[in-house]
Amino acid sequence: MESDCGNNCLLIKTPVAGLYRSPSFRTELITQAVMWEQVEILETSGDWYRVRQEDNYRGWLHKFYAHEGAKPANGSRVVINERHGKIHTQPDKNAQILAEAVFGTELPETDKARGWHHVRLPGALTGWLEPQQMPGQFTREALIHTAETLIGVPYLWGGRTAFGFDCSGFVQTVFKHWGLDLPRDSGDQFAMTSLESIEPDCSAPGDLVFFSRKTSIVHVGVATGKGSLIHCQGAVRIDPLFSTNNVLPELLQDTRAVVKSIEKLVQTRQGLSSEGSSDLGSEVKS
Repeated sequence: MESDCGNNCLLIKTPVAGLYRSPSFRTELITQAVMWEQVEILETSGDWYRVRQEDNYRGWLHKFYAHEGAKPANGSRVVINERHGKIHTQPDKNAQILAEAVFGTELPETDKARGWHHVRLPGALTGWLEPQQMPGQFTREALIHTAETLIGVPYLWGGRTAFGFDCSGFVQTVFKHWGLDLPRDSGDQFAMTSLESIEPDCSAPGDLVFFSRKTSIVHVGVATGKGSLIHCQGAVRIDPLFSTNNVLPELLQDTRAVVKSIEKLVQTRQGLSSEGSSDLGSEVKS
């Protein structure tokens, strides 16, 4: 999408920006965008833009979240690997804080000093990002470790940041961090042809577990491979994958669970990585 929006590109300039059902803060928050994320303007209404995100999700964005322009096509980037990363005026934790960025945000990097990253902010400002622990090589276990670092983040309908997740936003954000692209909503994730249904006792770390009620997908989480599930329900947490009656306890007792393998998705990612690529419908969010 970065090369397709032409003069209709906007960049998110705040740590988090809400996208709404209609051009009003009184309407439903349907998803979020993060700093340096590029969106395409589809239409305008007063101080609002209807935009399309990089994952093709669409919603209304207030203009104070955005800066005109397109994401740099080339250059080094640093990814926020902690829940939040503070950007200072100098490479010193006691220096003034210019901005904050959330987990998964990709920032253009121009220099390094003593482990600090000199980064650009949308607009004219630059600053120094606190040292980040690099994620290393992808493995399914590494994906689960990333998910576990977000335990305790509260539930937020429409959320997809470390300030608050809904169930599908949590899954999408963790997977994107490892270069695995998923749709925004759990129903669309379930429908992906690259995911294959498997028996629950065959699940491996990172496989997705979907919960349906009648004909609707109502929840999604990630199998840890240890007989448990990491998911966002109230907050990001780990629960036993199945109880004695073969379903997740508590709020999902009347649902049916379907486990889907991510092996084909992983193979596609590994194929793209070997060619030099960066690692970097339904609206159910419960």
